[in-house]
Order: sequence, then C-alpha cells, then structure tokens
Amino acid sequence: MTGKSAGQEGNVKTDQSNLEGIPATIVPNPDFLWEEAPGAAEYQVEIALDKNFKQIQAAGNVSSEVCRYVPYEELEPGLYWWRVWSVGKDGSKDGGKSVHTEPQPIRILEPTAAYIVPLGSDMQTINRIMQEAVSHAPARVIFERGRYTVAPDYFIDLQNASDLVIDGNGAEIVITRHGGWVGNESASFGGCIRDRGCQRIVYKNFTFSYEPYLFSAGRITSIQYDHDIASAEI
Repeated sequence: MTGKSAGQEGNVKTDQSNLEGIPATIVPNPDFLWEEAPGAAEYQVEIALDKNFKQIQAAGNVSSEVCRYVPYEELEPGLYWWRVWSVGKDGSKDGGKSVHTEPQPIRILEPTAAYIVPLGSDMQTINRIMQEAVSHAPARVIFERGRYTVAPDYFIDLQNASDLVIDGNGAEIVITRHGGWVGNESASFGGCIRDRGCQRIVYKNFTFSYEPYLFSAGRITSIQYDHDIASAEI
C-alpha cells in the first residue's frame, strides 16, 4: 500500500538541509491519504518529528472505509514523518510493508507575509488587503479582534487563490445586506465566504451573523391540542 499526502501535505522538524522534492503546504491541518489495504478493519495513523517515530505529534484511528486522516490539532511549521498501519479485525497490527505505508516526509510551511486588517475596516479596505495577500502568497491575513459591520456581496470572495491562512482572531462579522424580493425578482444578499478555483486556503476564528436576522424567530408559548392552536411570541 503506497502512502501519499493530498494537495495539502504536512511538515517535519528534523534535518531540513535537503528538502527538495518533499511535499509542502501552508495548511496546518493537512489531509493525509493512502490506498486501501485489503482485509483491513481500521487504520492507525501516526505523525512524528522523526523517521523512527519516537516523537509522535499526532495519532488516530480511522475506519477501513475512510482512507483519509486530518489531525485535529494544528501542526507547527516544520518537517514531519507520517505512516499508516493496517489493523485486522482481531486487533492485530501487521508490520509487513504490504499492509502499511512507508514513512513519508511532509513539510508545514510558515507564511512568508502577514497582513493586518484594522478593526472597523470597510469592504474596500478588506478587499484591498485580501488582494495584496493573494499577490504575495503564501501569506497570513489577521483581523483585529472586534465587531465589523459590513454590507458586502460576499465578505471574503476569492478566485484562483492559493496558500492563504485567513485568521479572524475572534472577529464578529455582522452582515447588514439582506436578500428578499424586489418586484418579481429575488434580490441578492450578503454572503460570508465564496472561493472559486482556490487551493490550500484556511479560514478560522470567525463568527458571522446578520442584522436584522434573515428570518423571523419566535417562541411557542402555549398549545391547545384539542383545538389545534398554538400561540407564539415573534
């Protein structure tokens, strides 16, 4: 069974003197993919800082139906090694090379550029900073913590971008542009995130809400079952 890492590969913190040809990604929670092992009941995945797997940084079990693993915790920038074991139905782990991946190297990259979105920025400023980051990828975009009230088509709208970490840093995004009907036609509403043709983009630490809410909200206060009547507060 040959191991391989998906377009988002990991990294290792060992000797980095010869990194040519080693898969690399900016994504700190990369996908790890491998080929199916006939007869496997489940797989055990190990990610370590060394090729001998004495410094394991992440590990987990996945069903035999899923030849994919994503570490829950983010991996720090550096070089890593990963491998997959095939586990039989009786719980035995066969160490034969035919039923597990050979150790595979992978690098997690540190963004080379960083951009700060100031609190209170309007959409023109946010879009300008985003385009600047796209032009200088791999890059990190960090929003200052706080509340942003905007009325965009899409708060983040990327096309054919790659290798970006967009960190909301706990920012609350309040979108005031709503959809609905104008005459006989539906009107567009502000969206949160849209990316088209993008690769290796990380979004994290955002909270999105609409003001006012897109739909009415209510609380049922009483029900008269014999008359099929419900009372509610809107």
